[in-house]
Amino acid sequence: MLQTIDIKREKIESTLDEYLTSLEAAEKQEILQHKNRIIEGLMTGKFRDLGGLTAMRGFVYQYYVSMYYMVSMIYPRKKNWWHSVVLEYFDDLTLIGEDKIRFIQVKTVKDGGTKNHTPNDFVKRKSLKEPETARAHFNSWVEKNILNYDHFLESSLVEADYKTKLTPQFEIVTNTKQSSLSDLINYTGNINFEIKDGIKSEDKIKLSILKPIEKLGLEFENFAQKEIDYYLKKLYINKFGSTRELYEDIIDMIEETIHINDIRAKSIAEYVF
Repeated sequence: MLQTIDIKREKIESTLDEYLTSLEAAEKQEILQHKNRIIEGLMTGKFRDLGGLTAMRGFVYQYYVSMYYMVSMIYPRKKNWWHSVVLEYFDDLTLIGEDKIRFIQVKTVKDGGTKNHTPNDFVKRKSLKEPETARAHFNSWVEKNILNYDHFLESSLVEADYKTKLTPQFEIVTNTKQSSLSDLINYTGNINFEIKDGIKSEDKIKLSILKPIEKLGLEFENFAQKEIDYYLKKLYINKFGSTRELYEDIIDMIEETIHINDIRAKSIAEYVF
């Protein structure tokens, strides 16, 4: 039993360390100051207790998104195609079904604040000094999301026949306000992961991804297995709502799933969550 707990702690520490790499210096410092408290909270499932830490809000929101997709698998009002929800493997979340696979990234802004995501947030690349591969230079949110499919195809952990029969989908989940990202309606409205028409040459995301990294002589198309339109037609930017809204949605889904219609329902749903 102690060995199992140690393995669980190691996995949580590893996941937390990975999360740290995406944060600014001040947020990293906050997590390091409260690291033991955070690990204990994660080990005991008390995720909501961590919401008061600014740096952990994105982590908690990602947990809520994970729970949403897990509960959706048994929610009677929906017939979803996935049979597995995989955390922190190819992406923040990966949904796997008989003939589809969806790679999901979760990106957050401060709930209730004035800041919203902008189109540039989705295509901005970080400068890397010594990346493991040249492909790692293409590290914007959208690039990382869609290139996870290529990593999946190249992986030796999955049988080749199974990989090729799975149609990919790409999703970036965010709590940005519903009124934001009006310039990306092509993607925020792509709820079926299937843009019918070709992606226009002046499309903001397409233009940014196809922009070469001139000082290194690198172009995205030289590292991707598919044409850019293949990926972008399957991209959905999902404005999922605030942390509180997402929490209430999950509680409602659990209440409907357990088929208890009296005052006990909400308490039981919150206990399950």
